[in-house]
Amino acid sequence: MTGVTMTVTVDDLKAQERLRALVERIENPEGFYAHVGETIVQSTKRNFQSESAPDGTPWST
Repeated sequence: MTGVTMTVTVDDLKAQERLRALVERIENPEGFYAHVGETIVQSTKRNFQSESAPDGTPWST
């Protein structure tokens, strides 16, 4: 295939931005841990209100 030329241009700016955001989230996990902590607190409150275990089993009296 003499004389055939192919040019490919890749614009990876969006990929770079998303990777940069992912790295930032990994390097700064406070938001993740805050969300996990809040989820556990809410789950525990629901368990006390319903007087049941996380799997729904009622507490023994």
